[in-house]
Amino acid sequence: MEPVSDVGVNADASTFEFARCFLRLANLPNFALDRLSRYEATLWRQAGRILFALDALDRRKPQERRRRFHFCEGSGFRGTAG
Repeated sequence: MEPVSDVGVNADASTFEFARCFLRLANLPNFALDRLSRYEATLWRQAGRILFALDALDRRKPQERRRRFHFCEGSGFRGTAG
């Protein structure tokens, strides 16, 4: 087991190495991180549109949907959509 003081030094070294690797990626001439960021934004936008469309289509289980029949007094019920 490592002494407590060595653990902090190793954590600082790994953080520094992670930051150095990130900067190397950010400075690539093919702009990989920029493309990845745009791709992620596009995916989130598409996910939002899908959720909106599914909500608009009311994609729930049949037993969870609203009842479409209105019960009237005297005549039983009428089967019109409401």
